[in-house]
Amino acid sequence: MSYTFELHTTASAQICVTIDGNMTMKQVTDIFFCEIEKKTVFQREEILDIFVQIAHCNETLSIPCSNTLVKDFIPMNRKFFPYSADNKNTYHLHAIDRMYRERIDCKIDPQTTVCKNREIKTSHMGEFIQRTRKIIPFW
Repeated sequence: MSYTFELHTTASAQICVTIDGNMTMKQVTDIFFCEIEKKTVFQREEILDIFVQIAHCNETLSIPCSNTLVKDFIPMNRKFFPYSADNKNTYHLHAIDRMYRERIDCKIDPQTTVCKNREIKTSHMGEFIQRTRKIIPFW
């Protein structure tokens, strides 16, 4: 039995890879990396992870580099590889690269976020006095 994986990267359109079910997951990950190197600007070292995601609950599963056969791995993780009447044995994978990860880290960096002063002012008289003292230095 063959399985088709649509590999989505940040650099290009999806990469379709058809795999035989009797291959090991290690062989499959090697094929994924070779296809990424051929069809994108990324090298093997730049890819941090290849994973499958359940969109509605944000759960992810990394594709392991193990000796488990593909035909055994898919049924063991049926939650991530559901049956589909439309596209039989076609699954979507994602590859995250180093550059994309750095962009995400910059957006979430806690040092760059600005905290607003949420102090509730009950009287504006104190602020008025402070401004007056700055204008009239001898008071």
